[in-house]
Amino acid sequence: MQLKIYEIYDSGVERYLQPFFARGKGEAIRAVQELVNDSNHQFSKYAEQFTLFEVGEFDDENGNIQMYTAKESIANLVALRKVDVRIVTGK
Repeated sequence: MQLKIYEIYDSGVERYLQPFFARGKGEAIRAVQELVNDSNHQFSKYAEQFTLFEVGEFDDENGNIQMYTAKESIANLVALRKVDVRIVTGK
């Protein structure tokens, strides 16, 4: 199975966090979105300082890792915050 490799860049410390694997962008976004919407997590507290990137692929059949020539920016974590519909609609 091909897994994608993702990294999150922290502009506050100008470093990348440890990479993680997901089957695709949707799965990676969902995993990060859960954390950015947890008010106790640093991703929530400083969302504007974090950006999600897709950086390569991992093949679990042969163990090969292929890094992309250029990192693909997926989203700044601010964009992954869920809006409370009750606040927007007043319901």
